[in-house]
Amino acid sequence: MCSRPPPTAPCGVPALQNFIGIWKGKGDGFYPTIEPFSYLETLTFSHVGKPFIKLSQKTKSPTNNPMHAEECYIKINPKNKSLEGVVCDPTGLSQTLKVSLEKSETQEILILSTTQILQTPSAKPVEEVVRKYTLDLEIQTITFEMSMKAMEQEFQPHLKSKLVKQAVSLQVNELKSLIEKRSKDLILVDVRERDEILSITEIGSLKVHRIPMGELMRDFDNQNSEVFRLLERKEICLICTTGVRAKLCSETLFNAGYKSFFLKGGSESLDADKKIKTTIAEKR
Repeated sequence: MCSRPPPTAPCGVPALQNFIGIWKGKGDGFYPTIEPFSYLETLTFSHVGKPFIKLSQKTKSPTNNPMHAEECYIKINPKNKSLEGVVCDPTGLSQTLKVSLEKSETQEILILSTTQILQTPSAKPVEEVVRKYTLDLEIQTITFEMSMKAMEQEFQPHLKSKLVKQAVSLQVNELKSLIEKRSKDLILVDVRERDEILSITEIGSLKVHRIPMGELMRDFDNQNSEVFRLLERKEICLICTTGVRAKLCSETLFNAGYKSFFLKGGSESLDADKKIKTTIAEKR
């Protein structure tokens, strides 16, 4: 099983490092045999430090009804260090893949092309599929395009979506590991208001900075502000009571180019976990 690795684990397929993460957005589908449709999509590139990447795709309708899902693994060929893959979906198709990667200063293009397709007796006939993922390194988006030859039609486009990278959440044990291994590069920020009842002053060995959400959102990109100088060139973990406000702040910072995380479950998860030392100061 390929789950999300600890934040310190190296990517098992270094060439695909920039794709790692969760990407969400909207897409459109079209093909001669069906009516055009729209959908919501989530792509997840994950790894566990071993020489393969897991790519999960899930789609749903604009009204949140499940539509399609598929699982793909991309691995390093130990003989020649090239990339190869396999994908399976619940419609009854299993495909082996030729994997290619093109890189420039501004984008990376991952192409998965079928080399063999196996299908169950009830699956619809598909002869060829090409999936293309264009990663824009500057604005952190993936444009996904899928073309296929199926249902006695010529090879042609079928799907297109644009996806935005999502901020990452940390569990308490992951935060503990970050504090222990990368404390010099990490800054902890509590985004709750200053007049809220409790203030966390330290987590583990690190000081917690109190920057209310409104102040953070106002000043994080103002180069003359104390907030900007505090956050600059740091890994940022954001905290609130339940994680909701911290997630909103983290997504804003993340999409602005900061390396930000938020603590899933907020300070309530810290209260429930006794493995990490937390220092609390009462409201003055």
